[in-house]
Amino acid sequence: MAENVFDDKAIFYSKNCLDKFAAFIQNKIKAQRIFIVCDTNSSKHCLPYFKKCVGDKIAINIIKIKAGEVYKNFETIGFICAQLNKYFATRNDVIVNLGGGVVCDAGGFAAAIYKRGMHFINIPTTLMAMIDAAIGGKTGINFEGLKTILAHFIFRLPCL
Repeated sequence: MAENVFDDKAIFYSKNCLDKFAAFIQNKIKAQRIFIVCDTNSSKHCLPYFKKCVGDKIAINIIKIKAGEVYKNFETIGFICAQLNKYFATRNDVIVNLGGGVVCDAGGFAAAIYKRGMHFINIPTTLMAMIDAAIGGKTGINFEGLKTILAHFIFRLPCL
């Protein structure tokens, strides 16, 4: 595993990279708050570990969506954006997508359109999310029966 975490690469990895996460958010991106988008699965299995690693070093707001491909739609994007609006998210805040492909796709798409774009970081929890949404740089939603027909590509996509 690489030891140079959080350099100028688009993809970061290390054995203990979450230990350095809060410092990266505050120092490199200069954000004061993060909004964690997770689903019912990742909130149960991954969120407690994430919170433990980050601690109280940065303000965290949780946006929980339902799990499953069927929820990768406008309604979910609207819900994410409404939650961001409810907590007065700014373009300087960061969305952290903690979960599988649906979470990374939907959270990334919401980040791309909310206030004309926010920083976001994918922390993929499945192999498909690692390949497709996180490393591939695709965000998007399903529409009128077509899979990920409304999408946006990010070319400098940070992820863990």
